[in-house]
Amino acid sequence: MNRWKSRAFAIATAVALAMTFGAGSASGSGLTIHATRIAGVVRPIGSEASGSGDRTASRLFGRGGYQLGDSSPYGGTPPVLYGGGPVMHAVTTHVIAWAPSGFSFPSGYVSGYEQYLSDLSHDLGLSSNVSSVLAQYIDASGSAMTSLTNDAPISDTDSYPASGCHVSGAGVCLTEAQLLSEVTSQIASYRLTSDLNQSYILLLPPGVDSCYGLNSTECEGQAFCAYHDAFPVGNDPITYTTFTLVPYTGSSYNNTAGHCELPTGPGPANISPEVIALDSIGTHELFESATDPVVGLGYMDSAGYEIADECEFIFGPESSATPSGFYNQLINGSQYLIQEMWSNQDNGCAPGVAATATASITAPPTVRTGSTVRLSATLANASASTYEWSYTDPLGETELDRASGPNPKIRLPIAGTYMVWVTITDTAGGTVTGVTNVAVSDSHRPRAWFTWRPAHPRPGMTVRFSPRGVASTESITRYSWRFGHRGTSTWAIPSHVYRAVGKYTVTLTVRQDGLTGRVHRSIAVAARAPSSAWLRKAIALSGDQLDIAGLLSNNGTRSTVTYGGATGRLVITWHGTVKHRKIVVARGSQTVRSGGIAHITIRLTAAGRTLLAQSKTSKITVVGRFRWGSSSVTSSRTLTIKRPRR
Repeated sequence: MNRWKSRAFAIATAVALAMTFGAGSASGSGLTIHATRIAGVVRPIGSEASGSGDRTASRLFGRGGYQLGDSSPYGGTPPVLYGGGPVMHAVTTHVIAWAPSGFSFPSGYVSGYEQYLSDLSHDLGLSSNVSSVLAQYIDASGSAMTSLTNDAPISDTDSYPASGCHVSGAGVCLTEAQLLSEVTSQIASYRLTSDLNQSYILLLPPGVDSCYGLNSTECEGQAFCAYHDAFPVGNDPITYTTFTLVPYTGSSYNNTAGHCELPTGPGPANISPEVIALDSIGTHELFESATDPVVGLGYMDSAGYEIADECEFIFGPESSATPSGFYNQLINGSQYLIQEMWSNQDNGCAPGVAATATASITAPPTVRTGSTVRLSATLANASASTYEWSYTDPLGETELDRASGPNPKIRLPIAGTYMVWVTITDTAGGTVTGVTNVAVSDSHRPRAWFTWRPAHPRPGMTVRFSPRGVASTESITRYSWRFGHRGTSTWAIPSHVYRAVGKYTVTLTVRQDGLTGRVHRSIAVAARAPSSAWLRKAIALSGDQLDIAGLLSNNGTRSTVTYGGATGRLVITWHGTVKHRKIVVARGSQTVRSGGIAHITIRLTAAGRTLLAQSKTSKITVVGRFRWGSSSVTSSRTLTIKRPRR
């Protein structure tokens, strides 16, 4: 599939996109805006901007004209392909009718358009009208324009600024920058919302022309009948709102090479030609704003055409209207003449969707950075021919056509959320898009650790546990505790009461970005905690001077030790010093149960026997260490040992 590589722009860089016909910026009421490039340009009938397409009435209307399945007649290169950006979902329109003193709209012009928007909102998405085409244009959050709310129109009577451009025959000519300045002024004055679901539609009355910039050859009736773009309001470079300009559709100036009204005859006779044109042109821009709000990041073909551009001024089969004329859309019981929209699924311009194909993507629930991910695409209600996979990474960089086939493997190198989409071409030539988000977590498991207070609990005490040393604790999504005694908790800082003396294994499991970390620690619950003085009182020796005759003869002696109520390991070591070097003279150890007295056999080491055999008197340091769980207590005592006389 031939993809337009230059569309690989990220949303984060969209603010740098220049308008096709000159960058525009404006300020008003403390707000500053910078527009992205314009799009959805409705080309006037009969102008050079129309391109090479045949726009005669016989081709625009009726059964002899363009039919469902026809390719774009105006130089587009469908299908329109997804660019990795957002679409508009719950859309709210704000129509601003700007007509100060001395200017006015024809009776029924603004109210007729508002009635159409109200009818469209009522029947939005029904397969009987053109809005059903929008369901196939999706992002990771769903389809474009799933709801439509229309705020009451704003009657803007602010004076026009001095003309920023010049068109012979127009009393006022306003540039893009001047128009955006007024829109931001109205947003501030009415405290309106500015986000990507807002559509600000500016209408201009007769006698007011507009040009893209200072060049008077790029104006209404010459280069456009309407267009849309998007701009961030204020200092936020990411949050966009959409803007549509629709000058008066019946205007005619000396520089005009074409016109925006439909040919004489078509359209319901009870609606003026100007309102018929406004309804259709307004739909053109509204639907393109919804499917490509940040221009180039939504749905656009490789030539820069959006879904309405492909079918501009194409109406297809019509029916006889009441009382006369023709219509092609029955919306909320009212007859309208609205252009068709490009349907990827039907591979042509369509008055509504006939195909019902849908695409879905399956991805693993947990993906680690740098891993190769197997994705799977499923196409329902159609037979797939080709698959093309693309994604936008967490930094906003878009990679197009990274893989093909229904079950590709794609490497996702960094942590964060990827928006992945597949473009499927079915065997009938239709195009279906599936989009999903894939969360990629850091490949390092979170480190789990915890402490508790009090450090030496007794039965019946409340023990408070606290996670310590857990990496990035603010991103831990789940804690799971097991207290080793039929107790559990999912609190970050839980408490537990141990009723009986014993040794318990406590387990903490933490979850972070789909990965888990686990640690086990032992906690001893004792009747009473040992004290640091226990050793001095406990070792049963015959005073400070010990007769070692028996020790030398049997290489062992028994020491009696009393200790607290914990279960643990008791180690007694005798140290002596020879030429400033400490040696182990004797050692004994024993695992002891909670409560009671231990009788430990202390045995001489080989180095200890040599020392005692050569010395009449030796200074010995006796060190006792008692460990229970992760706690310990140590005490020492210095003794003088004499060798008996022979």
